[in-house]
Amino acid sequence: MNTARSAIAVGIFVIVSLVLVVVGVAWTQRGIGSGDDTYRLYAMFDDVTGIAPGTKVTIAGFTVGRVEELKLKGTLVRVDVRLMKSVTAWSGIKDERGYAKNGAVLQRLQASMLGDYYLELTPGATGAQLRDGHRIPIVITATALQQTIEKLQSAGDILPKLDRIASDVAKITDKAAKVFGSDEGQKKMEEIADNLVTASHDLSATVTALRARLSTGVFAKDGDLDRGLHSFATTTAKLDVLADRANVILDRGGSSAMRSLSNVEVVTRNVRELVGENKDDVNSTIGAFKATMEQLRAGIAKASVIMEDLSGAAKNVNQVTKGVADGKGDIGRLLTDDTLVKNAESVVSDAKDLIHRYQALETGIDYRLAAYAFRQNNPDNLSWQSHLTLRLQMREDKAVLVTLSGNNLGKTTTFTRVTSSTVSGAGGSASQPQLTEQLRQTDSSWTLGLQYARRFGPVTLRGGLIESTAGGGADLYLFRDTLIASADVFRFTDDIRPRLRAGLTWKFLPFLYAWAGGDELLFPSTRTDLYYGLGVSFTDNDLKILLGSAPSIK
Repeated sequence: MNTARSAIAVGIFVIVSLVLVVVGVAWTQRGIGSGDDTYRLYAMFDDVTGIAPGTKVTIAGFTVGRVEELKLKGTLVRVDVRLMKSVTAWSGIKDERGYAKNGAVLQRLQASMLGDYYLELTPGATGAQLRDGHRIPIVITATALQQTIEKLQSAGDILPKLDRIASDVAKITDKAAKVFGSDEGQKKMEEIADNLVTASHDLSATVTALRARLSTGVFAKDGDLDRGLHSFATTTAKLDVLADRANVILDRGGSSAMRSLSNVEVVTRNVRELVGENKDDVNSTIGAFKATMEQLRAGIAKASVIMEDLSGAAKNVNQVTKGVADGKGDIGRLLTDDTLVKNAESVVSDAKDLIHRYQALETGIDYRLAAYAFRQNNPDNLSWQSHLTLRLQMREDKAVLVTLSGNNLGKTTTFTRVTSSTVSGAGGSASQPQLTEQLRQTDSSWTLGLQYARRFGPVTLRGGLIESTAGGGADLYLFRDTLIASADVFRFTDDIRPRLRAGLTWKFLPFLYAWAGGDELLFPSTRTDLYYGLGVSFTDNDLKILLGSAPSIK
């Protein structure tokens, strides 16, 4: 009895459990219904693998609807979905090609590797709100796994292109290495650097000498002029003292002469007394006296000559002093005429202005090498063109560009040559056969460019000579001058249309950039060329930094 009751209880428990499981599954899979709180939209799929009525529609993993019905429409399948009214979808805005942008997107996604699929809805953001019966504009049927496989296939197509690009870059690098890495290229770069350093040293020495000349020259305090005037005044004072001393000497000499005459009288009397006593001694004394008198006369004569010289020197000093006071001579003009001083100040001011402009002048050197990879008139020929540009930057918005281009592309001219000859026939008649030849001639040469550039905000306008012909151009600077769009129009004398060249320059390093573009764009069917290349650019400030940071050579 107890065993029967236990079996019955276990059976009832199993039945109740199965009923609860069935009810739970039915409850979780019941859908959202079709009441007033829902609305229906449809989308056109080209692949509905794994999609069936009842397939859930989610937004960010949350179920917002179910697939209601599938219908075949030609080669597409119409999928009707029923969504909750709380979900708002948008139609998007059509672009110039007719495709909707920023509209609702319905995407088929794979939930697992076993083939379980569901639909992911992205409501969109712009356009009109989708109502009941409207179409979802954007449909994506490829799953994430399929997209990954397609991307891998696309990558397989891109790899050969990347290989060719790497090969072209290797060629460009090889060319650049031959130009910059050769002994001749290195020697030229060293000569340019040495010339710039020498010019900077010469300018610095000139400025230093000019400052030293102005501070210690003729016009400086305690300079040559100042010392000369002081020396002249000192010399004049010494001459006055010397003249006074000469007068004193003459006065003393006259008194001494008078005393000497008195002494002579005394001596004469004594001589008369002694004559009779010692005649021989008297004669010798008289001879000595005569010699003394001759010496005295010679001294007086010399004193007279000295006085005359002193008197002439004093007159000359007076004349010089008077001439200087009257403004005569160079010293007089310097002291009395301020024109020379003003002229000197003007010269100094002009020199300062010239030095300031030279110091503000920035010099830049730019070298670029381009490979013309595809040429419309000769697609099998890979040509090269190099440009060396010297930029003189007077101000931030003004510059002068001097360019030397190695134009091995040349100008191609096509012409027809007809050769006629006369040949006699059998009956005496003459025929004139003609040989018609179509020839192409290409002229290659070095060309010169000289342009004046003026910058207005992000735009720079240029004009002058471009590759030895008149022309002009414009540059547009983007992303802090790292991306530059350029266009040049020149050679207005060729045929009817001029030469148009446009390209983009990308500065990926401070001194290195890449550029690419098209040439002869006004002749798309006969002359158009596509080019790409590398370039290097630096300024004199860069050279100063590099040379200043270089180690010294012992």
